[in-house]
Amino acid sequence: MLTINSGDPLSDLRESNAPNRDNLIKQRIDIMRLDDPWYERYFSWLGGAAKCLIGQCDLGLDRQGRAVNDLVITAAGSTLRLVVLATVFAIVIGVVLGIVTAIRQYSGFD
Repeated sequence: MLTINSGDPLSDLRESNAPNRDNLIKQRIDIMRLDDPWYERYFSWLGGAAKCLIGQCDLGLDRQGRAVNDLVITAAGSTLRLVVLATVFAIVIGVVLGIVTAIRQYSGFD
């Protein structure tokens, strides 16, 4: 399903005017294993993802050849900051609204 929805992983190279475009396309096909059927790539990725349970994640490479593990770790830091900020904000708003409804019992706030 992800293979179908992900678009063409070679589209940027096909539109490139680089003199070594064909070599770059072949290199990306080798790196991303685009010659293999989708189910082989999926089960290979699933095996690497399952290794996360023992601390040896291998989520593969992105289109530029960067390790997806590093990208996830970078994004996790930003996500964690956002979750903490949203939680603090929700607690503050909840406590303030709780105090207002306790003070204004039997009114429109209650």
